[in-house]
Amino acid sequence: MAEPVLVALLLVFGGLLWFVYDGYLRCLRIVRHLMKPAAQVDQIVGSVDGPPLEVTVLITVHDEAHQIVERLRNVLDQEFSGGRVEVVLASDGSTDDLAAVVAEHSGGDVRIVHSEEKVGKSSIQNEAMASISADVVVFSDADTRFAPGFLQAVVAPFADASVGAVQAHLLFGGGESGSLAASQGRYWRAELAIRQLEASFGILAVASGACVAVRRTLWCPLAPTVGDDCMIPLDVVAQGYRVAYARDAVAHEPADDEFHRVIANRTRMTVRNWQGTWSRSELLDVFSHPGYAFALWSHKVLRWLSPVWLVGFAICSLALPFASSGSLAWLPASAMGAVALAAVVGWVGVSRSVKIPVCGSIYAFALANVGFAGGLIEAVRGRRISSYQSR
Repeated sequence: MAEPVLVALLLVFGGLLWFVYDGYLRCLRIVRHLMKPAAQVDQIVGSVDGPPLEVTVLITVHDEAHQIVERLRNVLDQEFSGGRVEVVLASDGSTDDLAAVVAEHSGGDVRIVHSEEKVGKSSIQNEAMASISADVVVFSDADTRFAPGFLQAVVAPFADASVGAVQAHLLFGGGESGSLAASQGRYWRAELAIRQLEASFGILAVASGACVAVRRTLWCPLAPTVGDDCMIPLDVVAQGYRVAYARDAVAHEPADDEFHRVIANRTRMTVRNWQGTWSRSELLDVFSHPGYAFALWSHKVLRWLSPVWLVGFAICSLALPFASSGSLAWLPASAMGAVALAAVVGWVGVSRSVKIPVCGSIYAFALANVGFAGGLIEAVRGRRISSYQSR
């Protein structure tokens, strides 16, 4: 009796893991292929001309005067024909000479909203947003760099009145990225593909805080313990607007290449995004919002829960040989062992700066799930994260 139960559980846990990391993307691609003529929303939006828009680029900083001049130059050198561009620096308790550096190297379209104490990213963003009157606000970070034409491309979709937010095309790392960053590349490429497909169906409800734009009128103040990357798209779609994807608005951000930082960041983001997503639980209701619910459950919630599926699969794999006399009973456990061995080989390769494609990707997968597990544990414990040290 135990054998069929274990086999069924193995199929469930294994199926969930496959769906989260491969099947969901394949499903979106199949549907896109079948409905291709109707799935061109973002291309149409990007080609529509609209009235000039005032744009504010909101950059949250903490003791980052050392790189702010380059960052301001990167923004202010952007060619933008749509209207006025302002830069606001939301300084979260900075103790460096940020104000002096900005005064010396910037023009009149840069101002600072400063908090004497470190109140957390979301709180200082709320304070800064209260002083912004632009039509569109682009959220970004001090270490992000916009490619030429970024502002023009990220603002263009707002010509469509149904668009409330726009997610840009974020790329991590570069020529100097290390082996760990390179190993995470496949994961991020799949993530970008999912976001583009979700946007083409009008069900995108996730974003990257380093390069997301929003109509100021749709902005909702953030709770201190949730992030802009999670809440901006959720709040936009909850108000009846959609999130577009601007493939031509390219932004670059350095990738973490130290395993402890990868785990810490993944844990923090899981805690904040888990709590933020459930604060808009109506969007997870398949009857009220079937498209968004399908996307959020498939893209986020089930992925955050993947450590549960992994542990369940491992337990059933180890138990199956003791419940069955069949020669195939050891196959699941052997597969788990092979994956674990590949992760170890990937870890050795990363520690020695050797890029091992398959093993490196499996190691990056393992790191991500350690971070997810840590985030789930902290969320269950009720931890709230409002202030943290950025890169």
